[in-house]
This record gives sequence, C-alpha cells and structure tokens, in this order.
Amino acid sequence: MNEELLKEQLEALISLAKSDSNTNETIVFEANHETLVQMGKQFEKDLSGYNFQIDMYAIRHIFKEHTDAKKEEARGQIVITESDILLVFDVLNQPDLLFYDGKSRLGKDIFVFQKLIGNRYVIIKEVREGKKRIALHSMRIFKTKENQN
Repeated sequence: MNEELLKEQLEALISLAKSDSNTNETIVFEANHETLVQMGKQFEKDLSGYNFQIDMYAIRHIFKEHTDAKKEEARGQIVITESDILLVFDVLNQPDLLFYDGKSRLGKDIFVFQKLIGNRYVIIKEVREGKKRIALHSMRIFKTKENQN
C-alpha cells in the first residue's frame, strides 16, 4: 500500500481516537517479508501471511499512558505527540533492532521494534494469531545522549 495513503489513514485514525467515537477503526497493511522472516525465527513460528495492524484502541492507549510530561520524565521517556505516531511506519519498515519480548499480561506474544530517529523510538507489537495480524500495542520514546538538552 502507498505510504502516503497509509499516513493519511493514520492521521484520520488519530483524529478518531481523540474523539468520543466508540467504533474501533483499524488500519491493516502488508508487513515487510524480511521482517516477518526475522520475527518468525525468533518466535519459532511461520508468520507468512501475517499483516501489520494499527487500531484506534492502541492509539488511545498511547495518548492515555504516554502524554503526561511528569510521568514520562520519571520513566526516562519523552511525551508522544501525533507527529511521533506518524513515524510508526518508519520504525516498522526499517527497525534498527527487532526482538521477541515474551508474553503480555493477556498471554499475547510481544515483539519490540526500535529505531533511532533523533531519539530512540520503541514500538511494541502483539501477535494476534486468529486474524494473522501483528498489532500495535504501545509506543515509547527515549532520549538519546545527544538529545538530553
């Protein structure tokens, strides 16, 4: 799918997530084949045919849990903005580091994608086997030493 179209869809999803809407809109897009192979090796499972997913609830979670400056500073993290969320495709398509991180509290398998884009962007994805999707779970940003000022 066209990256510009995906960003437009994500912008619309962000707007919807900030509204009072109760619908759960979802963006589903093709995962990079090499990324799926790398994930599958770590996970010891064939992830062929899986797609990436971003839904409104994940966006709401990010805004609820990662936009308070005091909380984020205490965690050693940076407040996440709408423009940061739009970088999710850059992190997913070309991560500097990708690793399996065990199970979530709900028993879902978790992968972490990291990429330096000025700061260290961390995307947490969970494997949803029923629909063959790897869904956005959360996002964090950590300051790098170069950006401590």
